[in-house]
Amino acid sequence: RFIDYTDKTFNIWPIWLCPLKQSPQPTMHPHTKGDLKDEQMLNIGLWGFGPKDPVTYLAKNRALEKTLGEMGGMMPGGGGDEMLQQLAMLRHAGLDRHGPASPGFVHSVAEAAKLGLADRLAWPGDPDFVDVPIGALLSDGYAAERWGQVRDTAST
Repeated sequence: RFIDYTDKTFNIWPIWLCPLKQSPQPTMHPHTKGDLKDEQMLNIGLWGFGPKDPVTYLAKNRALEKTLGEMGGMMPGGGGDEMLQQLAMLRHAGLDRHGPASPGFVHSVAEAAKLGLADRLAWPGDPDFVDVPIGALLSDGYAAERWGQVRDTAST
């Protein structure tokens, strides 16, 4: 049912299907606190272009997460918000100074990913139930502030 939903709603192919074994805690990999019929799980992912408008992108991501939960899947950690935050930071990175395969470009993308993940871990929860300051985390001012922490060798 979930694959039919993603096909109808997003029309993104191919779909990522990856069998997993549950990792011991603590972990950032998929896990459940409940009992599993066996130790195998299936990670399903969509890898493709979403809507260009951030509000529409976020709404579609929220609907995807809600549908996944309604179908009994484990809720993801809000990766759509994190991706939008990384892209907001990269607007301040001066990527036009670097070729796409250059060390400077790769460093910039890696540092944005690290900072975005740090915020994702600092503000966990479903915004439908937990007060997560999504607007502030995605604001241009906050992105500039976070990007200001990046140095030539690491972020602070």
